[in-house]
Amino acid sequence: MIEATKYQIKVIQKKDFDFSEVENILIDNDLQEFRETNLDLREIWVKLAKNDVLTSMLTDKTEDEAVELISKRYKNRLRRISQRNEEDIFSIVMNNLTGLFDPHSSYMSPKSAEDFEMTMSLNLEGIGALLTTEDDYPIIVSVVPGGPAEKSGKINPDDKIVKVRQIKKVEVDSVDVVGWRIDEVVQLIRGEAGTQLELEIIPAKTEDLSDRKWVLLTREEVKLEEQAAKFLIVDAASRRG
Repeated sequence: MIEATKYQIKVIQKKDFDFSEVENILIDNDLQEFRETNLDLREIWVKLAKNDVLTSMLTDKTEDEAVELISKRYKNRLRRISQRNEEDIFSIVMNNLTGLFDPHSSYMSPKSAEDFEMTMSLNLEGIGALLTTEDDYPIIVSVVPGGPAEKSGKINPDDKIVKVRQIKKVEVDSVDVVGWRIDEVVQLIRGEAGTQLELEIIPAKTEDLSDRKWVLLTREEVKLEEQAAKFLIVDAASRRG
């Protein structure tokens, strides 16, 4: 995957695709024939890259804009691959193995099991914020109503997180989380209710990345009520006539 992605980045940055050619591409990997040489593989990689650029251009982007977008996507893929650890690889292998015997069985790493338990119980200990990542920055997607993040009044959607500082009795640790995997940032922010942390934030509305602020938060038990299953009973008899 690394070799293919690096090659595709070089190919699209040359910007010498001929979109007037009549070509075919087989998307379904299950129907692909085994390729015996690197040259055969590169033909597929080029077509896949060309297809990505063309698909982007069909959304009213110029070729330069499409190349920039797809290059960024490929570089993000390389970054995600480089961030995989032994636990990730073990999970991939074990889930492929269990899938051979039973499609309803799966292996959960300790982190996955913790997330699953949290989802089922609709309860977590942390600051009550949903995170994603963009341009290497952890980004606040939304805050849980009634959670520490919302109650602070200082954290908003699209804010960027730069550093996380754990407030302890003896020492204060500050960690730069730019470029981290989002699950690792989440693990750093979660913690026992009653403990404190500070987040260094770049506000969403600023265009100056040096415009930053520290926000002190106390972790709490957060109820994820919005994710709870909901139901409605309709009495058909009462709706007649």
